[in-house]
Amino acid sequence: MLVATTPKKVIRETKQNQFPITKLGVIFPFQPSMQDKRLIQNTLAYVTKSVETKLKEKYNSAFHKSFLARLDKIFKRLNYNTNKKSVAILIGPDEERITYLNFFTKPLIYFNKNISIFDLVTNTNNQAEFFLLFLQETKSILFEYYNGKLHKEYETKENVFISISPVCQRVIAKSTRDQQILNVLKLMNSKNNKPVFVTGTPEDVNRLWNSAPDQEIMFKKGSNFLNTPEDKLEFLASEINDEWRYWHYEFLAGKIALAKKSNHLISKISAVSEGLRCSKDGLLLIDKYYKKQLLKSLRMNLLLRSPGIWMKHLERFLSRGNQIEIVKTGLLKDFGGIVLIENERLDNSYTNQLRNKIIIKDNNFILF
Repeated sequence: MLVATTPKKVIRETKQNQFPITKLGVIFPFQPSMQDKRLIQNTLAYVTKSVETKLKEKYNSAFHKSFLARLDKIFKRLNYNTNKKSVAILIGPDEERITYLNFFTKPLIYFNKNISIFDLVTNTNNQAEFFLLFLQETKSILFEYYNGKLHKEYETKENVFISISPVCQRVIAKSTRDQQILNVLKLMNSKNNKPVFVTGTPEDVNRLWNSAPDQEIMFKKGSNFLNTPEDKLEFLASEINDEWRYWHYEFLAGKIALAKKSNHLISKISAVSEGLRCSKDGLLLIDKYYKKQLLKSLRMNLLLRSPGIWMKHLERFLSRGNQIEIVKTGLLKDFGGIVLIENERLDNSYTNQLRNKIIIKDNNFILF
């Protein structure tokens, strides 16, 4: 008995007729832990409307309605318990993929037969996030800046550095004030993900900066504040935010130098590819023009031997909460256009030494 089989080419053509878009890629900010639900709903509505507009330009009513219904189902499956900052969605004839990303992005929509999550990543970090440390002889305050606001984290009280926490107040004990501050920064910024700006009286600022092990990502902002500085610090934070592109570039340059000094810098495509394959975690920086070469390579097998496998490693890298930044030309000119800044893994004994200095104030030096 002969069984008729449909050639693969005919199957592909049939699927393409039923699904005229080979693939859709959407990426947009999604941070339910920090964003108001109404804002998220507005973002989803904007993305839906944008997709609908593009579909109406090229495809019939029946198709774009069924496709929008499919997109709506995906939106309803989004994880509102995630702590990530953005989400990327890929939709094709036989696939639906949702990837949560640990960096901010602008909403982007692509229709392309070869689109991948790498196409969607176009971000340069325009969202200012940093630490601001105020120092005087008898007063010290550490702020963290995010979501456009300063948040007080620690301050000195009776020459002891105290956490501003609704649950319990922790203090760093048995060390000099400068060392207390550096210990706190090491714990709060363990992956060196944010720059630290130091301001206050010049002698206090210089003394701390000179003893800091991570000077490459610490910047002095000279001001001699008197009395209560909060209003002036708000102004200073706003100034840093306005100049964020400049400061972020300086921070990345410092971060690269720091990683090179500590042997945590992986550069050039062959070494970076091996790092991704070995599940190295950290920050992946790619020159914006080199990214175009990489995309061409992924489609034409030019630079990479196995582009499909490389993409899988990249997606796994992102799914583990790592970040990619596309940076302007010049920053990576000495590193082959691409670097992986590997996360520094603090020695457990060193981390424990720091944590053993953290005590709960109300319970008289109980180890935290």
